[in-house]
Amino acid sequence: MAIEYRPLAEADAERFAALRLHGIRAYPTAFLLTEAEARAMPRERVAAALGNGGFIGAFHGTDLVGFIAQHPMRLTQTAHRAEIGPFYVRPDHQGTGAAHALMVAAVTAATTHGTTQLELSVESSNHRARAFYTDHGFQAFATHPGIARMGGATFSDVLMRRDLTAPLLRRCDDGLHRLSRADWRAFHDIRIEMLTLGTHSFGTMPEEWTAKAPDEVADWIGKTNLWAVVEGGRILSCLGWHRFPGQVQAHRGHVVAVYTRPEAQRRGHVRALLDAAKAEAVADGIIQFELDVGADNKAARAAYEAHGFTVTGGTPRALNHAGHIHNQLYMVCPLSNG
Repeated sequence: MAIEYRPLAEADAERFAALRLHGIRAYPTAFLLTEAEARAMPRERVAAALGNGGFIGAFHGTDLVGFIAQHPMRLTQTAHRAEIGPFYVRPDHQGTGAAHALMVAAVTAATTHGTTQLELSVESSNHRARAFYTDHGFQAFATHPGIARMGGATFSDVLMRRDLTAPLLRRCDDGLHRLSRADWRAFHDIRIEMLTLGTHSFGTMPEEWTAKAPDEVADWIGKTNLWAVVEGGRILSCLGWHRFPGQVQAHRGHVVAVYTRPEAQRRGHVRALLDAAKAEAVADGIIQFELDVGADNKAARAAYEAHGFTVTGGTPRALNHAGHIHNQLYMVCPLSNG
């Protein structure tokens, strides 16, 4: 039986209250209401809230299995904004596409009413929910510490927003592409591999990236000009660069996150990625690329030299990987407009 979606009305109050109570029991930190408060709430109040509109339900037959609400802000100066929540899908219907369909319905309703910015809050340790919202175009913009207390523990929420005037980013097709925030899953996969296999080659540890929330990974991509070779939806090679901060350094670009999976080596990926990155950087006014490489990584140094980089200096004892302290070399490559 297919799931049907429709606005909730006052007549749905009993079913909504029961499902909300189910959600509070299953995921207490996802709701501000406690179970006792939800039980004590008069059904007339629940019905009135549904009667005001903004709630959409997912029905499997006559059974309510999920709901989402979007609440437009009423004041003139905030009328372009709406808040998402509460939002819940019963566990036995999670992963079926019901949550996706509810979010799409909420976005459609918001857009119809002239909303241009959707906002929500999510408990900071709920990485699954943060991944879902990231896939739907929401970006974290702040943290609300100590937003709730439960059983002696204090919880924080991440505040997220989605600009409804911007198109929802789609994941890239196979080939050589500039990655976007939507590619966070594929990049996180190769990032963990490069940090694990390239043990002493990077300035961060795999456990640091394992602990990152999905929106934090997406934000990193959003701040980096990240290029990749993709096959079958899987990133085989990647290379990123970012502009140095400040006006007096804005002509320089730092190359980061260079990695090719073992099975894809010697296929010309690094040259293709560097060519794409250099062309982009030159068009953006960058006159030289710079990077760090391990002093004992002779293969990487030779590869960079083959692509126009030369050693200009280095930093002794630059990195400490679990007690393995090693030196780094600094390499520079002039670009065509230098």
